[in-house]
Amino acid sequence: MDIAKTKSLLEELLTAMIDNPECLEVSVTSLSTRNVEVIIGVHPEDIGAVIGKGGKNINALRTILYAIAAKVGKLCFVVCEKSSLH
Repeated sequence: MDIAKTKSLLEELLTAMIDNPECLEVSVTSLSTRNVEVIIGVHPEDIGAVIGKGGKNINALRTILYAIAAKVGKLCFVVCEKSSLH
């Protein structure tokens, strides 16, 4: 899993979804040889847009990230939280 490419893709997708892209923080970290953690930090007003109605948006993002991780035999964990930049 190319962390830089994954982070760039996620930032591009999220920037299109939110109203406060200047507060966007994306962290992609390898926890071990098999686990990757993705932390998405957004402005509190944008959390609803990232999660989406019934969680559809965050689940779609998770599906994309899971597929990328699975391609190289890794597991991916996704967390969405308030950004420290607001």
